[in-house]
Amino acid sequence: MKRLSRCNKQRLIRLAKIRANHKSSRIKKKVLIGYILNGTGFAKKKRSSYVTVKIVAPISFNLYQAARRQNLIVFIDEIKRAIKANASIRIDFSHVKRLNPCGTILFIAELMRIIELKGNKQRVTCTLPKDKIVEQLFKHVGILDLLGCRSNVVVQHETVKHWTLCKGDLVDLSGLKSLKDKLDIELGEERSFALFTGIQEAITNTVHHAYIEERGDGFDASSKKWFLFAKHMEGQVSLAICDLGIGIRRSLPRKMPWPKQIFDETLEKLGANTDLDAKHIKAAIMLGATRTGLSNRGKGLHDMKHVASLCENGRLDILSNKGVYRFSKKINSEIILDHKSNIQGTIVQWGFNTSDYLGSENAD
Repeated sequence: MKRLSRCNKQRLIRLAKIRANHKSSRIKKKVLIGYILNGTGFAKKKRSSYVTVKIVAPISFNLYQAARRQNLIVFIDEIKRAIKANASIRIDFSHVKRLNPCGTILFIAELMRIIELKGNKQRVTCTLPKDKIVEQLFKHVGILDLLGCRSNVVVQHETVKHWTLCKGDLVDLSGLKSLKDKLDIELGEERSFALFTGIQEAITNTVHHAYIEERGDGFDASSKKWFLFAKHMEGQVSLAICDLGIGIRRSLPRKMPWPKQIFDETLEKLGANTDLDAKHIKAAIMLGATRTGLSNRGKGLHDMKHVASLCENGRLDILSNKGVYRFSKKINSEIILDHKSNIQGTIVQWGFNTSDYLGSENAD
């Protein structure tokens, strides 16, 4: 057998070391990612905190269709588990193509809450979306800036530039001044004020009721913010209000101004099986219609439904924990159902056309 030269021998030794290091790195990373997905935490080594975990966002941010709802909730839960495991994260938005307001506001609220509580010390970054409209929206509402992701896209698409994102922990709607000014012109100050009263009472519910107990997701409960998406375009008003609190079913019995007997009777009217989050949403609307004035709970939701019922294309969707309540004037339907997955919070999505609303008021 021909003997290796000294140079060839050293070269083979170097290659063997490189291959061994690569294999070791792949094994460690696979194990660490496995710990994250299983929710068991990282091994107790300081260098494990420097591992960057890639978490792929779903194609659609949607909370209505069961499979898409499940995909979005699993995606958000993976981010939470990685944060708890002290991992750095790269969120891959490259496959996202559809953004529904309710799913988008839930993701934004969860992400902002996590980074506010953790201070982004673990370095949460992202991969830009391939879809330019999705990239424009994420840039417009500040998600890309929050994650330190530079984007050169210009926010100009009609379906993006009219949206406004507001958030706070007090009942302050100053961020919606431009929307209020437009509605003052279109509807008159009196009707515009009536609309904003419903929004204000819905946010008041969040401030006073949503965070009265621990949410139960393992994060500090000190963040008690509400989040709001609003759009006014060609006379169509769309809003989505989100809180990450305990949900209507848990908060309603604890803060209701009505006697327990009335509350129980209201639930019984909705059917024998009252063990549904959706029935508690419907009960809140029904009780809000006859409130005693001691609390806003349910009143804002009832007012929103009233406006939606006056408009041909009016709609009101309320999602709270597992429950979904949907009202549509166009098809004259009211649906209540429970999903298997839990959004751990409450989202109110409301839409109507100002001309329909104005016409109905004039008719009265």
